[in-house]
Amino acid sequence: MSRGGGERRDDTTGTIVETVPIGVTTIDETGTIRWANQVYADTLGIPREELTGTAYSELVAAGYYETAAVERYLDVVRSLLSSSAPDDHRSYLVRTRLPDGETLVHDVSTALLPFDDGEFRGTVNAFRDVTTQKAYERELDRQNERLEEFASVVSHDLRNPLNIAMGYVDLALETGDREALLEVKRAHERMETLIDDLLSLAVDGQHVRESQPTDVETVVRRAWRSVETGDGALVVVDGLDGVDADPSRLQQLFENLFRNSIEHGSTE
Repeated sequence: MSRGGGERRDDTTGTIVETVPIGVTTIDETGTIRWANQVYADTLGIPREELTGTAYSELVAAGYYETAAVERYLDVVRSLLSSSAPDDHRSYLVRTRLPDGETLVHDVSTALLPFDDGEFRGTVNAFRDVTTQKAYERELDRQNERLEEFASVVSHDLRNPLNIAMGYVDLALETGDREALLEVKRAHERMETLIDDLLSLAVDGQHVRESQPTDVETVVRRAWRSVETGDGALVVVDGLDGVDADPSRLQQLFENLFRNSIEHGSTE
């Protein structure tokens, strides 16, 4: 393959607008930078005259790019050379580490330079800073994951008091027992408390804002009453000590433990 040189710079970059708001470089067939606009030079903090003649691999060695960036570039070049579309290009992401320690994310678009007598002459590469966009996308992904987790928790933790309420409604309709309606009221109060706790969790995260001296036996018995226990039996050991806790969250913990024990415990 014929080698590119500085004397061909005007031929290969004469049509590139100097004022484009993205970094632009041309890299010849040897992997050497033959031209860079001011935006690209300013991004790296390297004078343009020093960039000319610098191998792309030297920027990797200096810590501006990861080794994978060169490998990705070579894969893209091979893909373009095998493409049947003469005006084709490929886009990919690279991370650019600056001397001050900041890391930028660039969306790089690479296209082949016009061939010289059928010989590969190199590429033109546009570096667009998408750091803010990618950070926003990551934050959006985290929020979506948190929303999905929240929805799962709501569905899971509200299921038992809701089932309890429905069961006692059926009992009240069949027997007219007012005590059953009181159990329905307690189940709805428990759901209201859970909803308040879950909303606080969604806003404040996992941290408990306030705790207080809590009688464990009382919490355990309330939790047992809020779970469909079937033929299960609760045995409370005498002498349970009190703890400093959020009573509602502690009850939620025991409810989950009891539910898992009933649903997944041995039936033997």
